[in-house]
Amino acid sequence: MSNVGAQALAQQCGYRAVGAEITMRMPTDRFRAAPPPGVTVRSTSSADRRHGAALRELVSDEWPHWLPVLDRAIALGTVTGAFVPGDGAGPRAVGFAAHSAVREGWLGPVGTRSGDGGRGVAAATISGALADLRARGARRTEIAWMGIPGYFADRGAEFAHGYLHLRKDLVGAGGQRSRG
Repeated sequence: MSNVGAQALAQQCGYRAVGAEITMRMPTDRFRAAPPPGVTVRSTSSADRRHGAALRELVSDEWPHWLPVLDRAIALGTVTGAFVPGDGAGPRAVGFAAHSAVREGWLGPVGTRSGDGGRGVAAATISGALADLRARGARRTEIAWMGIPGYFADRGAEFAHGYLHLRKDLVGAGGQRSRG
């Protein structure tokens, strides 16, 4: 964390650390991974309604707070999905990697359906997203607010930034406490 002076001032003013996050940086041209057997990986846009709907169902089931970001990535055509054959109504999404939905050139969110992890689904979707970034002229990407640094470090990512979460309990009129 490079802003030690600001952190010290915040702590002197009554703020306390309640967590930390990191951002990693990764080249777009070094990591490649093929999809696992039976899984198809493809870029998905708003023109591809069946695959887009399958991705929305996955994210609704597993990470509903990511739906607005996924919707933006689908609209921009910046999401790579991993699909298996569905029950006849269309494909079933088992993973995805989006980029540039929050900030141009940033990778994320990335997710794999519960029960489908450990097979290479995430690696294949990340590989697809990196290829798309590369095709758009990006030489590197940042993976923001990441929770699994070891996974990305093993694939060539390096530490870029750290963020410290600070909180201060405030006392309002009448002595009532609130969190700020």
